[in-house]
Amino acid sequence: METKNLKKRPFILSVVWFVVMVLLFCGNLYLNFTSRTDWWATMLSVVMVVFSYLVMRNEYKKKRRRHRDEVNPYQIP
Repeated sequence: METKNLKKRPFILSVVWFVVMVLLFCGNLYLNFTSRTDWWATMLSVVMVVFSYLVMRNEYKKKRRRHRDEVNPYQIP
């Protein structure tokens, strides 16, 4: 049961990070349309949203590692 929690923790953190990056992106868009500032911060936030999505997808697709007690040490992989 502890191994399932170990797999969920990085995924939950990556989802939280993705949500924070999306909120940052929305804030940058709002500031760009209201105060006519530069678009470089928005482009940086787009890159951060893409990278955080890739991290989240990578954490979702990770396979569960088997515990040492579950693996046969005499079997060659």
